[in-house]
Amino acid sequence: MVTLLCVGAIREAWIKQGIAEYEKRCSRFGGIATIEVAKQQSKESEGKLLLSRQPKSSYLIACSENGAMLASRELAAKLGSLNSQGYSNICFAVGGAEGLSEEVMKQAGFVMSFSALTFPHQLFRLLLAEQVYRAYTINANVPYNK
Repeated sequence: MVTLLCVGAIREAWIKQGIAEYEKRCSRFGGIATIEVAKQQSKESEGKLLLSRQPKSSYLIACSENGAMLASRELAAKLGSLNSQGYSNICFAVGGAEGLSEEVMKQAGFVMSFSALTFPHQLFRLLLAEQVYRAYTINANVPYNK
């Protein structure tokens, strides 16, 4: 199971539909779930909320512009390796507009960046859901349109 642990809610209907489609597709592999926490006055407060909602015994990956950039096959290998190490739940933390708190960054076992580009928060969540699905298909050796 992969959990997307996110600050804020999705407002755009088309993004909600896209994420729902990838959640449906992921269900045949290991699943994907989203946990949203309310936006707060500070990223420190958001960080505390995120960590309080992190599934127990999950491996935390922080999404940050300062993280390591992985190609899709590298992300698939990372997730596969974590599963092989016994992590049945992998949790991606997605911060709010100010990013993730130092506390979340310290708790993370890995810090990942998608790109040097800046994406709107809602669109990033859709991209993350798609990349999780792509990783599942790569690891299952299932064809996926490129």
